[in-house]
Amino acid sequence: MENENLADEKLESHKMENENLASEKLESHKMENEKLEGNKMKHEIKGLPFGIQYYRAPTPFVEEWETDLQRIKDMGFTMIQVRPQWRWHERREGEFVWDDLDHLFDVTARLGLGVMVQFMLETAPTWVYQKHECYRVDLSGNKILPSANGAFYVGGWLPCFDHEGLREEGARFLRVAVERYRDRDNLLLWEAWNEPRSRPVGECCCPTSRQSYRRFVQQRHGSIEAFNDFFGKAYDSFAEIEPPSSYTDYSELWLWRQWAMESAVSRVEWAYQAIRSADDTHPTMAHVGANSLGQDILGDSSDDWATARVVDFYGTSLLFFTGDFLEFDNIEGEAVFSSSTWRDNYYVISMGADWLRSVSPYYWINEIYTNSFFYTTPDIEGDDLRFRIWPYVVGGAKGVVFWQYKSERVANESGCAGLVGIGGEITERAQACAIEAKRIYQHADALRDFQLDAAQVAIVYDIESDLASRVEETNGGNFLAGTVKYTYKSALKGAYNLFWQAREPVDFVSTRELEKIFAYRLVYLPEMLIADERVAQILKEYVEQGGMLIAEEGLGLRDKRCWMSTRAPGAGLDELFGVLQIKTSILREPVAIEWNQLTLPVTARRASLQASGGDTEAQWAEGGAAVVTSTSGKGKTLLMGFHPGICYTETRDENYIKMARGWLRECDIQPLVEAEESDIVQWRAGHIQGERAIFLLNYEAHTVRVKIKLDGLGSKPRDLFANAQMESQADGLTVMLPPREVCCLIG
Repeated sequence: MENENLADEKLESHKMENENLASEKLESHKMENEKLEGNKMKHEIKGLPFGIQYYRAPTPFVEEWETDLQRIKDMGFTMIQVRPQWRWHERREGEFVWDDLDHLFDVTARLGLGVMVQFMLETAPTWVYQKHECYRVDLSGNKILPSANGAFYVGGWLPCFDHEGLREEGARFLRVAVERYRDRDNLLLWEAWNEPRSRPVGECCCPTSRQSYRRFVQQRHGSIEAFNDFFGKAYDSFAEIEPPSSYTDYSELWLWRQWAMESAVSRVEWAYQAIRSADDTHPTMAHVGANSLGQDILGDSSDDWATARVVDFYGTSLLFFTGDFLEFDNIEGEAVFSSSTWRDNYYVISMGADWLRSVSPYYWINEIYTNSFFYTTPDIEGDDLRFRIWPYVVGGAKGVVFWQYKSERVANESGCAGLVGIGGEITERAQACAIEAKRIYQHADALRDFQLDAAQVAIVYDIESDLASRVEETNGGNFLAGTVKYTYKSALKGAYNLFWQAREPVDFVSTRELEKIFAYRLVYLPEMLIADERVAQILKEYVEQGGMLIAEEGLGLRDKRCWMSTRAPGAGLDELFGVLQIKTSILREPVAIEWNQLTLPVTARRASLQASGGDTEAQWAEGGAAVVTSTSGKGKTLLMGFHPGICYTETRDENYIKMARGWLRECDIQPLVEAEESDIVQWRAGHIQGERAIFLLNYEAHTVRVKIKLDGLGSKPRDLFANAQMESQADGLTVMLPPREVCCLIG
């Protein structure tokens, strides 16, 4: 008991120190953000650029450029993306060759196409490795030799950017390139980094990276004694701390991957500053791969929220798969209309848009894949391409870039994507893209000006809980390789899907900015394993002021050490929710509960709850509460001993959609758009140039009938795209929207 009390006292002391530090950091961060936002405003790009990736050496060949680029222009694109690779342009130290980019800038300028320059620093020249010994090292101490890999076909992938000498050489390369092209009239912007992330788990364990990790730990804890006290360790000095060689030490693996994400952010900031030192006029961005909501955070780590703050604006590649990303030709849950499960998977594209907007209000969709990921899989259709564009435009994206014009023809990305054939053959999807390009160009000013209303529902994303969940479900088979459908990510995506299927827009809120939840009527916490006093206090105030707070099994199950909490929910959330989590188990077969006149099949994890001040709303057949509600002040909490989003994903039981709609009714969130329950229709409301605007997207292959409440729209709105038939009525507007079409009602 004495040891436990002492540990608790030390934890409380550490928490108070962290809270004070967090408060100071928050104020500092707010000031930095205000300054940063002011800078970003001057770096935004006019209109709504519509572009496509074209050149990544060695393809396409120079003799193809004139024909290809003229066709790109004729199709309605306003810009292309090019990817200068460090290794390609500086094969010998200090000797730069720019013939290809010079010529490409000349041709595009003559045709009236803008150019986006996306630097590929991860293709380091051989001389850099030899000069600076900047090889990565894996967890076993083995040197990782540079290689060619997909987007890095010319080789040199991947040096360790923790080396200061390497950074000096890379910064010089960036400055030379920027100084050469910054005065080109058709230069639009720079991209500092392509898909910043840390992968695999062992990147990187070289002496320089290990020292960086130790500094990271020391900055967090101050002294080795404080670190030992907090985590229950027995180090004599920070010099003894090493990257975790096993997945069984949750706390240190959790810390190690947090450092890895911070290291990735620092690379982007370093590259950004190098570019900015040579050009303070053109904007500089970065874009993530599958983004924080789609990546397996252990083996493919990115911190979008933090990275977005070190560049002028942020972007993302298209997230188009909902499960494991196993191989290029084996993607589980791909969102394509030709799939029999398209209804279950298409939410993921809108989810990416809503997440990016939360971390970068001005953002781009930077890689919309123009075809399937591998040439042996079925081609995507024109409708697929169109419905990869519009959820992002409707979701606030201010620039659109496709991957890519021609299918790649080399290495392990050969046959990947391709708007046209490798030989330039026009495809049905290319024709569809040209139609959308012209439509966007025609209405670029209006689309660029679209300002979305805040949603009434928020889903909270907590990066520490995400990582803790993955660490908890790591084993010998998935530690160093593989993608895992672990609980947090499945619960997060499933929760979003419930509201998407219920036709209610959702915003995301990071726990770093949790104060934002006060703007929402309903706040949802998917498997939020880690919570501290700051989070708990904000949640308590939110409920007391009248909000509805919904949480799932696992709430506050671990503390800031990644240790199990002595009570769950932890951090005092047991009092707010009026419940204790007693026993969690894995279900091998679904079980059913009755709740609010709905029979709900429960799968995966389930917890037996015990009401401790709250009210039991549903029970497990063998005893124990399954759902507990409680009130505090003007608001209400609800804790479920299961994960509705996962259950819906695994069973497709429509009662879960009815359950979500019931929550909305309880919060008096009235549907702005009504349609047949079986029809998937997405909507977003906002303003365009001072007028009320509502976008409607019909995912169905048939005409849908939609009823819209006027809500300030006016009785005789106009459709920006002239697609919809409308009939005004006293209580609203009836819209007939053609198959797989989009309309924008303004008035």
